[in-house]
Amino acid sequence: LMYLTLSFSQSAVAFAINLFGFATVDVMRNPLLASTSPSDFWSRRWNQVIHSMLKRGVFKPVAQSFSRTLAVVAAFIASGLLHEYVWSFIFFQHDDVETFTPGYGKSMLFFAWNGIVMVLENLISHWPIFQMMKSTLPTPVITHLVLLLALPVGHLFTGDLIEGGYFSDFAVALPLIVRLD
Repeated sequence: LMYLTLSFSQSAVAFAINLFGFATVDVMRNPLLASTSPSDFWSRRWNQVIHSMLKRGVFKPVAQSFSRTLAVVAAFIASGLLHEYVWSFIFFQHDDVETFTPGYGKSMLFFAWNGIVMVLENLISHWPIFQMMKSTLPTPVITHLVLLLALPVGHLFTGDLIEGGYFSDFAVALPLIVRLD
């Protein structure tokens, strides 16, 4: 759902910008079918706008003074904090309206998990079993294995969005196709 929401939003904005003669870049680069590793998913395929911002603003400055591993962890922590900040706007509490209250910290845990996965990939991707899988398995199978790495914590990222009605509210903006009898 998150991919569809982001992809649809990006496509709509790109269409509007293209009408004025400006070119846009793809925000998503087929992450659900073409990712070959966790680093490929997060670095080259998923949400390139946020990736570029975190690479320039967090990863590169930290990597200049510290290790690449610490820079990866810092970038994922920054991503978690950024998403917590966004959640505070999505689920803003109005004084006179009873609204959903998210469990803050869940996005932070989701991105911390994925930062750990990236660090582990860097440490063990050279092992023969992973090299054999990379050379023999079809890309869609590898992609599914990559996506399964987020499965244990995926609910931390999407759970509050679902429970808070984000996707239901977003669906109102989509055109409905109904069968006329």
